[in-house]
Amino acid sequence: MNKVSIIMPAFKASETLDRSIDAVFRQVHTDWELWILVDGGDERDAAIARLWSARDARIKAVISGKHRGVVRMRNIGLRLCKGDWYAF
Repeated sequence: MNKVSIIMPAFKASETLDRSIDAVFRQVHTDWELWILVDGGDERDAAIARLWSARDARIKAVISGKHRGVVRMRNIGLRLCKGDWYAF
């Protein structure tokens, strides 16, 4: 089976971030890694990302103190990914 790398930028997304991560977590395909890229210093987003990261080793949180924009955050995620397939 191929490993899927999921890149999930988050900017002021605390209302939907937990549900989005949970949707990935509940997938039938289990060979995946999730990169949560918190864009800007939103502590609520960062806290959610850190909680999930502590819960499952496949989930990695990258917290940026500066707002970089979705394109830059996706590019950071692409550089970090180790999967055979990428998903956004």
